[in-house]
Amino acid sequence: MHTHKNKIPLIFIIKITYLLSSSVLYAQEKYYSINNWIEINSSQPIDKPQYTKSPTTKATGLNINFNKNSITGNIAFSYNNKRNIISDGSYIQKSSENISFGIGKIDRHWSFSNKTSLILSTNARPANTLYFKISDKKISPNTLFSIIGPWSLEIFNGDLSNSTNPKKPMLFGMRATINPLKNLEVEFLRTSQWGGAGYNNNLSAFKSIFIGDTNSGGNKNINQMAGFGYSYILPYPLLPVKLYGQYVGEDEAGALPSCFMTLNGVEIFNDYIRYPTSLGFELVDTTIDYTQHGFCGPNTAYNNNIYPYTNYDTVIGAPIDSESISIEIFGSTKLSEVINLKYSVKKININRSNSPNHRLTTINSFGTKSSVSLTWKWNKLSISTAILNQDFKLDTANIHDGVGFSFSSTMQF
Repeated sequence: MHTHKNKIPLIFIIKITYLLSSSVLYAQEKYYSINNWIEINSSQPIDKPQYTKSPTTKATGLNINFNKNSITGNIAFSYNNKRNIISDGSYIQKSSENISFGIGKIDRHWSFSNKTSLILSTNARPANTLYFKISDKKISPNTLFSIIGPWSLEIFNGDLSNSTNPKKPMLFGMRATINPLKNLEVEFLRTSQWGGAGYNNNLSAFKSIFIGDTNSGGNKNINQMAGFGYSYILPYPLLPVKLYGQYVGEDEAGALPSCFMTLNGVEIFNDYIRYPTSLGFELVDTTIDYTQHGFCGPNTAYNNNIYPYTNYDTVIGAPIDSESISIEIFGSTKLSEVINLKYSVKKININRSNSPNHRLTTINSFGTKSSVSLTWKWNKLSISTAILNQDFKLDTANIHDGVGFSFSSTMQF
């Protein structure tokens, strides 16, 4: 990781934003928007994107969004107390009806859970990817395709950056969703780590990703994860209940995933009371037992003897990383048209097998993390504050126990 000793004053970024926004506001045809933001964290919580190993984070930046004809994109700049200016979130995309393709550093959250994804989350910094998306929100008149209902497909390939070998490996991902019933959505997911220094980056390796031939031969170095998920809303109009889950296998057996991690959750919505409220429960389990033939076992999740499942040394999947469990009760309440309250209590057990090589902690760590946040939105200004308490330490990740706070604001021009 590179560091930068020169500090860029916040006033500099604000001035740049003002100059750019002024030219946009007085343009005859406005197809740009600019967001200027700042974020301050007094501590580094476990489920906050880990852009730095420092226990405190101060960051500022701006985003310039544009949409002209069939071209959309975002130019992003951010800077914090431990890094150079970075461009995470920048992309450019070409769209035509229901098909899009583009290039950029896009945060992806592949899950029906709004909290967690086992296979691809925003926990780590995004990879720089080429991607393709296609969707059909209507039911096909073709009898065969009408069974699956509205559907979507996203495919990408990008490069990862880690301090470990091999250098510059690639990450391939594919997610398909279908909507076979009115209240039921199903997802099928797959990622593959391949290539990098010393390994094949050729068409033969890319072909092996598609046909699943990665357990033997010249492309047996490829590391694949795959699984499925669902979301089902029970048909109770006065009190909707959403059930969801995700199940991802770390190993391959007979061209199918095995050695599963699991995510299960339920969320209840009530919009008919004075303060509309949602409450939820979610269980995430990345512990994996030995299979009948002795495969997998403790610390299998997100670990491979060639490719760690990380970008910038931070896990791409669930923030609790390998061999861990979290149980969370969470909710949100709309206090007014402009004020929203969120709250959460989470029991977490990290590194249950006491592995000294765990990315978060060298010992079994157990405790509670609780948080309360308040967001206020008025016109184009958004301000969020949060208080959190964590009663356990994670030594490798330099995450401390105690009370912390965070503040963030965004202004759109």
